[in-house]
Amino acid sequence: MTELDLLQILNSFQRDMDLSIFSRQSESYWPFIKVKTYFTIWETYFSQQKVLRSKVSSRYFCSWKILSPLFKVFFLKKVDLVLVSNSINHRVRIDGASYDIFLDPILEELPNTHTILEYNRGVETTSRSASIAVDIFFALGWILSRSLYNFKYRKNYFLSKPGLEQLENALLNKGFQQKNFLRLIDKSSHDLFFLSKIFEFIFKRSKAKLLMLTDWYSTTNTAAILASKRLKMSSIDIQHGVQGEYHIAYGGWSGLEAAHQTLLPTHFWVWQKSDQVAIRNCTGKGSNVIWGSIPFLAKFQDLAPRLPDSIKLQYEQLKTLILESQKKTLLVTLQSGYETLPVILDFIKRNKSNFYFLFRLHHSSAISASQFIRIIEEKCDIEKGEFNISETSKLPIYSVMQLAEFHITFNSSSVIEFSLLGKPSAVLDMDLGAKLYNDDISSGIAISSQNAETIRNFFLHFDRSIQNKTAQSPFHFGIQQIRELLK
Repeated sequence: MTELDLLQILNSFQRDMDLSIFSRQSESYWPFIKVKTYFTIWETYFSQQKVLRSKVSSRYFCSWKILSPLFKVFFLKKVDLVLVSNSINHRVRIDGASYDIFLDPILEELPNTHTILEYNRGVETTSRSASIAVDIFFALGWILSRSLYNFKYRKNYFLSKPGLEQLENALLNKGFQQKNFLRLIDKSSHDLFFLSKIFEFIFKRSKAKLLMLTDWYSTTNTAAILASKRLKMSSIDIQHGVQGEYHIAYGGWSGLEAAHQTLLPTHFWVWQKSDQVAIRNCTGKGSNVIWGSIPFLAKFQDLAPRLPDSIKLQYEQLKTLILESQKKTLLVTLQSGYETLPVILDFIKRNKSNFYFLFRLHHSSAISASQFIRIIEEKCDIEKGEFNISETSKLPIYSVMQLAEFHITFNSSSVIEFSLLGKPSAVLDMDLGAKLYNDDISSGIAISSQNAETIRNFFLHFDRSIQNKTAQSPFHFGIQQIRELLK
């Protein structure tokens, strides 16, 4: 069974079933259930990454730094824009402060917004005046939600048990089995409902106009969207990776009745023209798709000088190593797909005289940097001066992209970012990856192959006339559309 099989099962279930069984108080939970089911099964059957769990210290709850903003929630003045970002891995340091690479470049173009209400799961908030951290609300919200669920629904279910059983049976019939599936999905749906009430309270008091977020399909983010829909607020999901027909959260919604699209954002900010077309096809939404490019990449030349001195130093050190090698530079991004590691090792061994290799490990990689170094030194007979992993993994990905000429990955969304820079990628995942990046492959800026000789020839004979797409960046057009929503 593959990820594509799982996607097909859920899309077929959506098409054939009466989805009203997943509604409560006229609000359909189906989009959340569908995505939650996919990632729950995916984590069990397909993930090769470490599962990262956040921990909250008891001192966190007693901190005046956290408690003080809590009291301000009750005295909120007008808020133009609400941000929801829940990944520390989307952040770098800019001007000495934490900077969300997807949201903050947009915010800098909106200097006249009055107050920004920010929820980001205990991550350090940016140093904006009047920014209000409400993390404590949601920390308590999660605890209260689970306590209430365990008391109220110990013997019954928040949603329809027969409906959840039908979904479980559809998965079982295809060989997918998940322990405690019914309770897991039902509890998460209750969390969504409970947290949406907290968001609704905050949105009402602040008279917010717009919700902007990444990863719309996480529990907290979906709760924010549900609250915004109740109050007829607009919401924008900022693209953070590959989307389209073969992504469970962004594909397969076009046949869905409006009553079951309650949890989908009203607007989607996408990176490239093909994403704009794909979202329209998959969601049935028309003018609500904003083609705004990659925010951080669009502003990189302005942002790079504002990075910390330590990052600038690491960048110059890596640049020096590359120049001294007198080789072409190839970036290998390692996130998943470790079954293709032999392909990567074979390519390295055959081509160490042609390329200086940059290896970037994802923060959740199942292989540590030291383990990977040991593997390539043993299997590829390559010396430390012929590759780099330390600076490459520490630097912001967009800094590394400026230095790399070529890119190899299993199916990382860095393919899109390299494509927008006019640089070629090789996608080793010839199943899902080939479908995800079909547009880039068709345009000639990417290839899907596991043959070392084919990949080498593609890189060395790449057509440099393929235009750098960032020259046609529609970033400021996207900003103008957001300004319209804030009026």
